[in-house]
Amino acid sequence: MGLSRKAMLKLGLLAGIAMGAVIGCGDDASPTTSATTQDTDGATTGTDGDIASSLNDGATLGDASQTPGNIGKPCAMTADCPGDLKCIETNAATGDGICSQACATTADCPTSGFCHIVGKQMACTLAGLCDPCKDNSDCSANTPLCAPGKDGKAFCTAACAFGDKSCQPGYSCEQYGSAIDDFACRPDYGACSGGGEACAPCQAQSDCKSGTQCLTSPDTGERACFATCTKATDCAAGFDCSPKGICSRLVPDADPKKPATYVQTCAKASRGYCDPCTDDWQCASSRCATTAGQSFCVEPTECVKSNETKDCADGTFCVPSNKGMICAPPPSWKCQGYKACLGKTVPCSNAEVCSDGLCKPK
Repeated sequence: MGLSRKAMLKLGLLAGIAMGAVIGCGDDASPTTSATTQDTDGATTGTDGDIASSLNDGATLGDASQTPGNIGKPCAMTADCPGDLKCIETNAATGDGICSQACATTADCPTSGFCHIVGKQMACTLAGLCDPCKDNSDCSANTPLCAPGKDGKAFCTAACAFGDKSCQPGYSCEQYGSAIDDFACRPDYGACSGGGEACAPCQAQSDCKSGTQCLTSPDTGERACFATCTKATDCAAGFDCSPKGICSRLVPDADPKKPATYVQTCAKASRGYCDPCTDDWQCASSRCATTAGQSFCVEPTECVKSNETKDCADGTFCVPSNKGMICAPPPSWKCQGYKACLGKTVPCSNAEVCSDGLCKPK
């Protein structure tokens, strides 16, 4: 039996890549766009491809009346795209791409399109993570939720479970409303855009001020205006000048005999109790512990089981962890229940009551 059209397209794409005849996802021998690479940190295409994928990959499109110009339509080669659109690769591992066009700013894109980095080039995409919105209908498949940010401005994002690690680098799962499931990925910066200062979000170098570079961190995957430096005093408190000339955190090794390592990040050691973490330096207490399969920031000192009621806050109990005895919510509550209810970060709504660590209807 002959190969299907889809199979033949895939084989043709793989052969083209092997011969070096395909650049991006186009089916001709020339680059699919004239946009230049914004990264200068040597980050791999795979990392940027994942970022592009989180912005638009998997979005379903119909005709031009649904999405003007069919920007963002999935494709395997440029022949799959309508009009003058090119197929731009979003994932080098799978060969997936989207129909798009080169851009420098969102003003260059059709209505409802946004200018984002796709792979290592600037191209128009559907509304994605942190793009502005008025309601859910303004957002696309991978970021279908229009939620308020810390600055009060609504943006496209995705729902998450506290501590599930589903948010991309530079974002954390935080509560935005009063309900127990009102958690979504929100930018650690505090807003979706800034003024180009150090650690402000960016898509291209033009988004950043002098003395900073728009880079994707090879260590964490964060994309931001990273401050450049020649010496430690050029950097903000808590950061040091790495051999690459980028202000980074100097993180001690778990083994005191080994030297500290530079981590290119904008994250500060400011996460509070029950905030998810992977390393001690992320926590204000300098202690990130794991218990019952959940890792979160804990108190700076161990608790004592016999003194549990005094050492631990309401709704938490003194239990063993990989860092000794810590105060933790019951496994059935987890930190999401604590944060939403007992932690009083966001109180329950007037129609709800805090019961057993959860906001429940009255």
